[in-house]
Amino acid sequence: MPRQESIAKRIDWVVVSLYAALVIFGWLNIYSASSGGDDVSIFNSAINSGKQFRWMVISGLLAFAITLIEARFFVTLSYVLYVLILLFVVSVFFVGTEIKGQNNWIKFGGFQMQPSELAKFGTALGLSKFLAGLNVDIRKWADKLKAFLIVIFPMAMVAAQGDLGSALVFFGFVLAMHRVGLESYFLIVGTALVTLAILALVVNKYYLIATMFLLMLLFGYLFWKNKKLITLTFLIWVAASAFVYSVDYGFSKLKKHRQDRINVLLGKEVEKGRDWNIRQSIIAIGSGGFLGKGYLNGTQTKLKFVPEQSTDFIFSSVGEEFGFVGSTLLIAAYLVLFYRLLYLAERQRSVYSKVYGYCVVSVLFFHFMINIGMTIGLMPVVGIPLPFISYGGSSLLAFTLMLFVFLRLDIQRYETMR
Repeated sequence: MPRQESIAKRIDWVVVSLYAALVIFGWLNIYSASSGGDDVSIFNSAINSGKQFRWMVISGLLAFAITLIEARFFVTLSYVLYVLILLFVVSVFFVGTEIKGQNNWIKFGGFQMQPSELAKFGTALGLSKFLAGLNVDIRKWADKLKAFLIVIFPMAMVAAQGDLGSALVFFGFVLAMHRVGLESYFLIVGTALVTLAILALVVNKYYLIATMFLLMLLFGYLFWKNKKLITLTFLIWVAASAFVYSVDYGFSKLKKHRQDRINVLLGKEVEKGRDWNIRQSIIAIGSGGFLGKGYLNGTQTKLKFVPEQSTDFIFSSVGEEFGFVGSTLLIAAYLVLFYRLLYLAERQRSVYSKVYGYCVVSVLFFHFMINIGMTIGLMPVVGIPLPFISYGGSSLLAFTLMLFVFLRLDIQRYETMR
């Protein structure tokens, strides 16, 4: 009892309260999106809200169990858990089941699980353990390479299984590495490459390469005395030109529906009906107006105009039924959660706990940014859940696991844990 009282006093109830509020709010919206206006119980296991309730109970029990486990357990077994989860992800290639066009599920009778969700948790553990090593310095190239490999391997496995949305989230781990010493130029180069990739898809590649060549000549004229700088500029132009060609080639190899999703985002013409999801999502959100139509009164939601509205596009249901005010409050709740987690990460006394905290924030933030961005037309539709809100047992369990392991580390922050 004294130990349980100590845990209850030291756990961060702000994060726990926000977690519970988001999960319950998500459950209510899942019911609205899945019931279709029919008079059925929210606990009915025939619809998504009833199934989600079972996952909520399981997640709650998991969260409670984590708080009773010594934090040192996760620190000591980080690499073991990382490898076990990787093996679980790899097993999909051999025993995976295809669901909704994606062959990245494991099925045991009536139970099904998406290992790619757990891969983020495993990567957070492995990366934190490595960066907390006594002789590790992320500014050394050897350690950089090892850290990136810890992230890239599971990311590549997830991408190979067709779950590109989850694969994108792994870029968030770069933010955690940056917090503990990774140089800013990695973020600058990454941002530049993303910008160049977008331009390569919008502008004719020959015009783009020619424009970069003219800029190179102008730069050479301005700094003609600095031979090394001119040589570097030329090499950058060659690399950028090769990158433009690679983007064009890679885009041509994507499946047709993925090309259409990107073209819709970039405002290009696509075949009629290819932009149905995003158009209906924007219509649903816009129809909510300032205060919304009211809970269970969303016509777009009831009539199921938006596909996958209880999963990937659940934010459109929030926008329609709760309007601008409700959507803003939901976004504000996430921002408060992110701020609180950053605060907790900063106060950690061990490198491990600090890095792990930033990994948790990065993963949640990328999910939040990509999901809401795709529902309002700012991101390509990649099929990624909104944390704690979207229907899905795999995602809820994985997010709960990540979050409460960090809260457990925070409880024992006064103990030194490399």
